[in-house]
Amino acid sequence: MITIKVQGGVHIEGGGRYILADPRSRPPKLPNVVLLSHAHRDHYSPSVIKFLRKIPIVMCRATRRLVDPHGRLANVVEVE
Repeated sequence: MITIKVQGGVHIEGGGRYILADPRSRPPKLPNVVLLSHAHRDHYSPSVIKFLRKIPIVMCRATRRLVDPHGRLANVVEVE
């Protein structure tokens, strides 16, 4: 069973995995992976991104240039 909840981001849970997309507030528990769709400020929070610094965050290169212009986030996975 897959559960989807929209509150401070999109929370997707199923099969023992938890995916968090576009986090705007701290999640109730740590996700397995974070997806960042794009760099509009209504789709992420810089403080939440820092809080999730040990969780892989998937985003495209263009989004990373805006979210992490100095390349300091070691947990970013870039996709095309």
